[in-house]
Amino acid sequence: MWDRETRGQGDKETGRQGDRETRRGGDKETRRQGDMGTWRGETRGERCIATAFTPGEGSKVVCYLQTSQILDDVEMSSTAYILDDRAGALANYPHARKANGFIYVSGVSSRRPDNTHVGVRIHDDGTIERDIQEQTRAVIENIRAILNAAGADLKDLIDLTVFLVDIADYAGMNRVYNEYFNAQTGPARTTVAVKQLPHPNLLIEIKAVAKEPG
Repeated sequence: MWDRETRGQGDKETGRQGDRETRRGGDKETRRQGDMGTWRGETRGERCIATAFTPGEGSKVVCYLQTSQILDDVEMSSTAYILDDRAGALANYPHARKANGFIYVSGVSSRRPDNTHVGVRIHDDGTIERDIQEQTRAVIENIRAILNAAGADLKDLIDLTVFLVDIADYAGMNRVYNEYFNAQTGPARTTVAVKQLPHPNLLIEIKAVAKEPG
């Protein structure tokens, strides 16, 4: 595995083996990483956004530079969405954030704005009945409302992560999920079982990523 190191000697460049190293010299910084010839160089105010080289004697590193100010403008271009008609976050984060053409939806449950939960019935004797299908439907509809606020819809989803307190609810969750999505046009999905969610009444939480329409 070959890395690249620029020593600041005109056009001379040498290849050497190793894992990772950062060198600083005056206003310049060079970085090497041993990953199939991947190389990133950086100087103050500039970033190497693409590189290419072939390991071996006399090879050249081609580094395409872009000012850090331009990159910072891209990185900082984002919009937070906080909805008054959905359950508020339990800490300081938005319902969703739009950045660089994507909409990132924070984890969503069936919690209502008044902190009660869809899919939960508390009986007179104190027993609690939880319904995975009702909760799943409420979660997906909450995601739809959040996406709508950001100018998107369920059809724009590209990735979902489903958190289940009990993997035995997998089939019940899927029954409702399959009403909304199909494999050809729906998002990629990962489902994991977790020890617990923020409230004992909750059986499911979903976080989502969508592409910005247009």
